[in-house]
Parts: sequence; C-alpha cells; structure tokens
Amino acid sequence: GVSDENIEIIELSKQYQDVYLDERRRWIREFSENKVFYRFFATEDLSKISVDFVPQWIPDGYMMEQVETGYATKVILYSNGENQIIFICNIADSGTKELVMGENFQIKEVRIGDSYGDFYEEASAEESNGLTWIDEKAGVVFSITGYLDEETMVQIAESVTQNEK
Repeated sequence: GVSDENIEIIELSKQYQDVYLDERRRWIREFSENKVFYRFFATEDLSKISVDFVPQWIPDGYMMEQVETGYATKVILYSNGENQIIFICNIADSGTKELVMGENFQIKEVRIGDSYGDFYEEASAEESNGLTWIDEKAGVVFSITGYLDEETMVQIAESVTQNEK
C-alpha cells in the first residue's frame, strides 16, 4: 500500500501543479523519491529560441573548461582544479527535465531577476547543490550545479546573459 509519507508527497505535488497552472505558467514541478521533474508545455515556435546564454560572473579560481552547444541545449563546465560548476541552458519545450538529487535536500524558492527559481540544498556536504530557473520570455530553462552556497549560485544566475546574434 501507499504509505502516509507518499500520500503527503502526492498531495504536495498536486498542490504544486495547481499553483503553477493557476498562474498560467507553462510548467509543472513534480517529485518522485530523489528526483525532481519539470514538465514544460511549449507554445512558442521553437526555431526562434536560442540557448546561447552564458554567465558573465563565475567565482574566483574557476575557469571555463568545456562548452557543448547543441540545437536545444548548451552546457558549460567550469573547474577550479578540484570542484566543478556545471551551467546548463535548455529549450523549455514540451517534455520533461529531470533533476536527480541526493537523499536529503531542501528546496527554497529564490528570485533571479524577474524570474523565480528553485535552490536545492543538499544536507550532505558530499552532494552538490543545484539551482534551476526558467526564463519564460526567452523560452529556456537554466540549471547550475556545484559545491556552492545559495548566494553564490544566485549571483552566477543573475549574471547570465544571452549572447547577441
């Protein structure tokens, strides 16, 4: 049978769904064990959407190591020799983006400019934290993962700009 805890989570995800759809947002957040799913409902013409975004600020000591750009995704890897920061920009098209977290994490809503984001803080220092936010005007979803605190991650997020065509 379904345990009380699971029922609570199901209720919680129902609430989230209601909240997000009420606000006419084109996405839903759902939870399943240590996974978080973002589901998107695209309305724009995807060919007009660019994923060419880049943070203008990165903490001291980190260098850009690798950049991969595809049609719908851009990934930038930064490293300071021991830790990495991974920046990802995806087209928020119809479909699901999955975030896998550790055993114990807390979610906190944060503001990134005009957008709202979710900061995922791991209870264990061995697990990296994450920040995910959606720019509905641009039609993209961003995520940053790394061994960084909330303030640092938000600072990176607020520095993200689109490269001019």
